[in-house]
Amino acid sequence: MALVVREVICVVNKVFKKMISWPIGEQMQNVMASLKAWCGLPNVQGAIDGCHFKIAKPTSTFVADYFYHKTGGCSMIAQAVVDNRKQFNIHLVVGMPGSVNDAKVLWKSTLYANA
Repeated sequence: MALVVREVICVVNKVFKKMISWPIGEQMQNVMASLKAWCGLPNVQGAIDGCHFKIAKPTSTFVADYFYHKTGGCSMIAQAVVDNRKQFNIHLVVGMPGSVNDAKVLWKSTLYANA
C-alpha cells in the first residue's frame, strides 16, 4: 500500500509541477485586483488551505501511527494556494501524513522556503 501511495504522490508532483506556478507580471496584477474586489484586502496573491484525504490504514504499525489523524483514521494532507478563480494553479503540496499539523505542512513546503 505505501509503495502505491508513494508512486501516486511522485506522479502528481511531477505532472503538476509543470502546470502549477506562481503568477507573475500582469497575470499577478489581475489576480490581486480580482481578490481585492472580492474580499477588500489589498495585495492578496492567493488563498491557502489544506485538507485531509482518507487512506487505508498502512500495514506497518509505525507508518500507521505516522498517518493517523486526530479525528480518527489515517489520512494524507494536500495543501494548495488557489487563485482568484479558485483554481489549483499557484501552489500544491500532496503527501504529508495526517499526523502533521497545517503549520508544519506550510513550514516544510517550498512555498514557505521561497517566501
